[in-house]
Amino acid sequence: MTEWRDDEALEVVAIETEIETEICRGKRHGVLVSGMAVYCAWQRRVRWSFMKEVHGTLVSAYVGAPGSLKKVECDTLQFAFDGIVGDRHRGFTRAAWDLTDKQPGGTERRNERQWSAVAHEDLQAVSKQLGLPAALRAGDVAVNLSISGVPEFSRLPRGTELTFEGGVVLIVEEYNPPCSRMSQHIADHYHRANEEPLGQMDFIEASKFCRGLVGAVEVPGIVSVGEGVTVKQEVLPKWLRA
Repeated sequence: MTEWRDDEALEVVAIETEIETEICRGKRHGVLVSGMAVYCAWQRRVRWSFMKEVHGTLVSAYVGAPGSLKKVECDTLQFAFDGIVGDRHRGFTRAAWDLTDKQPGGTERRNERQWSAVAHEDLQAVSKQLGLPAALRAGDVAVNLSISGVPEFSRLPRGTELTFEGGVVLIVEEYNPPCSRMSQHIADHYHRANEEPLGQMDFIEASKFCRGLVGAVEVPGIVSVGEGVTVKQEVLPKWLRA
């Protein structure tokens, strides 16, 4: 867990209260507050000056072929400029989605989802909250990378760099909000340790603030499981610094 200074801790509590208030207000008016709205709230309010550089480890890696929701575990991933070789999200562009994108569904747009990553610790916490007999793996929730040792991973801001020991550099683009399709998939294929079924929205509720991130490839190459990764926030040019 992150060790906050007193002033930072107060700000975090205030932000979490604000987000919960917005969610409750949305529910009262029949409006679903998306994960992206929550992420944007954090982007507006949180200053990450207290998180300059963190070192983590790639715990596991996964690739998903076109037409498959679940991803297959592998020892290495090959990153090209247009994404992960062999993965269904590879491409410089993608078709816009009706419910979550600004553009009309089907519009060709820039692909900001060339890779996806989640904190290993968050998957364990979500699995525990759901009461599962074993922890979910990143591939079970259609994510490419499981990374450990990076506090508040899902709240890293846009522009954050993930630099792997072998030289691959990934850039964070957006929070990866849990979707109804994945939540239904988890409900259909998993059950609680007491054999009780999962509800179709349980995964969304459990992972709404810790689903992970998506982004683009800055420097291509090969990453291997067990490799170290340095997480560093975007550095503003000197002329923009206060």
